[in-house]
Amino acid sequence: MINPEFELIQKEINELVNEKNNLECEILSKESEKKIKNGEVKSLQSELDTLSATLKQLENQKSVAGGRLADLENQVRFIDSLQFRCQFVLRRLSCYNDHFCLRL
Repeated sequence: MINPEFELIQKEINELVNEKNNLECEILSKESEKKIKNGEVKSLQSELDTLSATLKQLENQKSVAGGRLADLENQVRFIDSLQFRCQFVLRRLSCYNDHFCLRL
């Protein structure tokens, strides 16, 4: 016959072994989840780095485009002033021409 105290101890040992196995499985599962999450973090960090570099390039391009736009605006103002001067000279020439033609 088996000693009741021994049975109780054996039962407790079996429960502890089962609990240990369950905890080990849980640890393995958590470690696997951690690896997956670390991979996701690395991927997101890489994407963030790429987007940051792209943003910096776009900001540089915006700055360059702003400078070009300013240059073009200056050229337009210069051309407008030349056009105004040309029109003025043409009107004066027309007047001189009309005046000269009337004398002939």
